[in-house]
Amino acid sequence: MNTNPSTFRLRTEIRWFLKENYSNVIFIDDINLNELYDKKKLEIILVDHHYLRSQLNKVVIEIIDHHQIKEDSIILQNSSAIKIELVGPILFDTINFSPSAGKTTEKDWQIYAKLQNFRSHSADDSELYRNLRQSSCDVTGLSVQDLLQKDAKQIVTPNLRLIMSSLPTNYTVEKLIGELKTMNDINEFLLKNDNADGVIMTSVEIKNEETKRQLGFYIKKIEYIQPIYEYIQRKELKLNLHERTLPMNHQHIKFFDQKNVHASRKQILPFIEKFIRDFI
Repeated sequence: MNTNPSTFRLRTEIRWFLKENYSNVIFIDDINLNELYDKKKLEIILVDHHYLRSQLNKVVIEIIDHHQIKEDSIILQNSSAIKIELVGPILFDTINFSPSAGKTTEKDWQIYAKLQNFRSHSADDSELYRNLRQSSCDVTGLSVQDLLQKDAKQIVTPNLRLIMSSLPTNYTVEKLIGELKTMNDINEFLLKNDNADGVIMTSVEIKNEETKRQLGFYIKKIEYIQPIYEYIQRKELKLNLHERTLPMNHQHIKFFDQKNVHASRKQILPFIEKFIRDFI
């Protein structure tokens, strides 16, 4: 797993699914990849990912992913070793094939049907989904920093470094902002993430089969706020953002209801990456 034990504790849905059987889990820190690279004993297949920021790019031999490819991502000599399909994945990301979420593809249904052939007995997948979702929403004992770190991705250029954090389902951006007493929690989170300049927060709320999304951001430098604020509201991004008002002491935060509920982080991430590439 491309994580370490301290971060893995935050992936409550995976921990629930493995039922505490972690003995076979190999974390990224358990293997010295750079040493293997130096000895020319390393080949890498990227799954659910297609971009590395290190010399290890040179030994990537295959990519299997469902995200939109970045312009500056790895280019393999053998293009047939790159497989990108904008699918769910199944059950969890499709929100149990929910029509209102709009994340299910025909390929998801096809593979789901094929997977039934490997089952030794029938199972209630709706119950499986509910258990997975319930465990992923369990924020018991998690701090604001934990909530931001739970599903965080870095977006980095020489001029700007941002974190994009997806909050647990049904834990909204509004709720997180409401629990902030000072900005120290966010600033410490950014400091632990290579002293990033800010964080983009997204949330999804699902009630009675209805999906709602929110988007917010916190930026340390006040002069960076307006350019980001104007960019994410561009009509061509089609996020359909409706700004919400905040107390004056939250001047470094902007917060929106996102009316285009079909735009998840997977769709928003390329927009943010383009912004920081062009940022001067």
